[in-house]
Amino acid sequence: MPVAYQIYASTDFPLRDSFETEDQLSLLNDVEENIEVTSTSVVISSAHSVSGFIRYDVFHEFLVRLQYLGRARGREFREFVSPYKFRMFIAESTSNGTFRPLLIRTKKKVASDFVTRVNNKIPGFTARPTVVDFASLRPSLTLIRGAWFGSMRQRNISATGVFGHQVDQSDEFRHAESIGELRNIIIELEIDGGTHTVMLSIDGGIVLYNVYQNEEEELVIVCGILSNLLQGCIAPVS
Repeated sequence: MPVAYQIYASTDFPLRDSFETEDQLSLLNDVEENIEVTSTSVVISSAHSVSGFIRYDVFHEFLVRLQYLGRARGREFREFVSPYKFRMFIAESTSNGTFRPLLIRTKKKVASDFVTRVNNKIPGFTARPTVVDFASLRPSLTLIRGAWFGSMRQRNISATGVFGHQVDQSDEFRHAESIGELRNIIIELEIDGGTHTVMLSIDGGIVLYNVYQNEEEELVIVCGILSNLLQGCIAPVS
């Protein structure tokens, strides 16, 4: 199963082993009895030092919005609170003198909601999203197997994907690029003698498609991508 890491730039991080906060979410606008108290907690892991990062266990309650109405116990609902548990890794130092990486091992929406909440609620915690400069990155890529484009300037199409061996050399890729924005690319990399399939997102996401034995092996790949492939091509959003 693919594993996602979201890359943030940490500019301030609490000097303690744990912190927590609560928030109030309204499941229905202006209806007091539907106020839900949600919590977020961050605790340093027992085996906390791994591959130059400090590992934390995160519990975060996330508001899920449904596209269609649901029903439970005779009541209809469009929103509900879902608990998530995931890992967070803060680098022990900056990334080659540029920024201090904060890696969140979960899907994009949950990571974004978590960072927004702790940025607002936890004194001493500040993390900024990152952006990848695909124009600078692409000359260093030897094999692109897939790409997703968004913001399509064509009627009835908001996004499209193209896939295939060296797909960036195809007419379909060039056409999609001419009328849209490149958002994600799927590539193959050679790291430590192995071939690894990963997806890179313009908004600082890395998805690992290979199966790894543990998080330490995953971090070797993520750190290799950060320190080599993305060096000079990723930066905090200003």
